[in-house]
Amino acid sequence: MREITMVFICFAGLMVIGLWLLAITLAIKSGKGIKSLFFRRPKHEWLSIPDTVALYGNDHSFPVD
Repeated sequence: MREITMVFICFAGLMVIGLWLLAITLAIKSGKGIKSLFFRRPKHEWLSIPDTVALYGNDHSFPVD
């Protein structure tokens, strides 16, 4: 029983190491670098008020009462 447990722990450790190596390889090949694995950028950047008015100033499809 002890041998089966040690084999399972070793197999699980190798799987974790393999997945980390795959993630690092993909991050490097994508050109984002290793830091992209740990830091997330916001998905959407908010526009400033003047930029919003410039883009959507004539849009009256949703009137506010």
